[in-house]
Amino acid sequence: MRQLSLLFLLLFIITNSFCQGKKVVLEEVEVKEKAIPEITISGTRYSYKERDFFIKTLLTQPFWRKDFKMKLDLSYFYQTKQNDFLIKGETIVKIDSIILSRKHKYKSNRKIKRLLPIIKKVSINQNISTEVIIETSIINQLK
Repeated sequence: MRQLSLLFLLLFIITNSFCQGKKVVLEEVEVKEKAIPEITISGTRYSYKERDFFIKTLLTQPFWRKDFKMKLDLSYFYQTKQNDFLIKGETIVKIDSIILSRKHKYKSNRKIKRLLPIIKKVSINQNISTEVIIETSIINQLK
C-alpha cells in the first residue's frame, strides 16, 4: 500500500512538472538595458547592433582628415532593402561635450574598451560638416 501511494505521488509530481504554469504578466517585467544599442542620425533613431564596432573604428581612424570616409549599414534585419549612411570628410567627434583632437586619448584599445560600456547615447549630425556626439553615463571618468 505504501509503495502504491508513493507511485501515485511520483506520477502526480511528474505530470504536473510538464504542465504549463500560470501566465506571466508582462506589465511586471522591467527591461533595464536595451538588447540592441541605438544610434541617432539627424534626429532619427536606429537600432544599430554594430555601434561599438563603429565607435572603435571611428576613434582609431583619422576622422579629422578631409578625405575621411566611413560607411554605416543601417539595413533592417527583416527587410531586404539596403540603407547605408556615409560619413564623408572632416568629422568632429565630441565625447561629453569635449571635442577630440588629433592627439586624443581614445586611440588605445584599453581606453576604448573602458569607454564602450558607459556610452548612453550616440548621435550623428550632418550639415556642412559631420559631427559625432557621444554621451556617457559618467562624465570625465576616463582620465
